Amino acid sequence: MQDMSDEVIAECRSVIEGLFDSDAIDEEIAAKNAEAEVLIEMNRKHIAENASAAQNQKAYKKRQDELVAKYNAVAKRIDELKTEKDTRKHQRTVLTAFVDTMAQQRGSLTEFSESLWSAVVEKATVYADGRITFTLMNGIEID
Repeated sequence: MQDMSDEVIAECRSVIEGLFDSDAIDEEIAAKNAEAEVLIEMNRKHIAENASAAQNQKAYKKRQDELVAKYNAVAKRIDELKTEKDTRKHQRTVLTAFVDTMAQQRGSLTEFSESLWSAVVEKATVYADGRITFTLMNGIEID
C-alpha cells in the first residue's frame, strides 16, 4: 500500500509540473517586450522627424495614434500574460501544498487533521439561517 501511495504522490507532482509550466508564457512575454521596444523606438523616431521637418500634422497625428494604440495593445497583452503566470504560480503553490500534506498522511485517517483540513478547505461560509457552505481549494462548494 505504501508503494502505491508513493506512486500516486509522484504522479501528482509530475502532473503539477506539466500543468503549471510557464515557459510558453515567458516566451510570449519576451516577444511582446521586444515588440514594445520596437514600437517605442518607432514612436521616438516619428516624434524626432516631426520636430526636425515640416509635416502634415493630420498625417503625423494619425500615425502617432496608430503607434500608441499598437503599443497599448502590446502592453495590455503583457499585463494579461503576467496575470496568467501569477495565477498559475498561485495554483501551483496551493496544489503542491495539498500534495505535500497528503504525502505526510500515512495510513487511514482516524482523527481530525488540521493540516489536511487547511490544505483542502479554502473557507467556510455560515449563513444567518444556520446553513454552512464549505468552499474547497479547487472552487467546489459543498452545502
